[in-house]
Amino acid sequence: MPVSVKEGKRYPLVIIFPHSGGIGKDNMNQMTTLPKYWLQENVRKKYPAYVVAIQYPVRSSNYLFDQFKRMYSVPDDYCIEATSELIKSLTQQLKVDDQRVFGIGFSMGASTLYNLLNKHPDLLTASVSISGIPDQDFSEKVAKSPIWIIHGNEDSENPITPDRMLVEYLKKINNKNFTYWEISSLEHTVYPDLYDTDMIPEWLFNLKK
Repeated sequence: MPVSVKEGKRYPLVIIFPHSGGIGKDNMNQMTTLPKYWLQENVRKKYPAYVVAIQYPVRSSNYLFDQFKRMYSVPDDYCIEATSELIKSLTQQLKVDDQRVFGIGFSMGASTLYNLLNKHPDLLTASVSISGIPDQDFSEKVAKSPIWIIHGNEDSENPITPDRMLVEYLKKINNKNFTYWEISSLEHTVYPDLYDTDMIPEWLFNLKK
């Protein structure tokens, strides 16, 4: 929660989608780099928000390969719909600014973020996808709202090719709602500058529906 909730004020809602290491039922495994970033005292004071670190009991997105051996993601429909209902419920129950509902995900979390945007493109105000794998059937819906796509070009676990293909597709249909960062020599990890600086919250908090 925000450090202090002021009467009559509404705050952003930040949803953090877990990578596969966060799967479980202990409500602890998902507390990795991205959720811990938002727990820092200076971040909580500068960017007050309701922050939710989701934990799924199963994989929220699975990976398959097409005929060219390119990876694509397939969503777990239960996880996607449960997440959609969770976001709608929290927006109603908490003092949330419904014009500023944000999603952030790394790896499986970013893939799940893509899949959620495909099915519910109006749910989030803006999103940050880090090392994700989109669905095989690219849709303009993915970037209906602003999305920042970040991927290392030496990622061997979630190869960068699917993200490159998504970006080329969005360019082809003249969708300008995305920002793309391809990080040279970065493997399957969160780009350190993202949790050493205010880049993510600063970018998100400047956006509204």
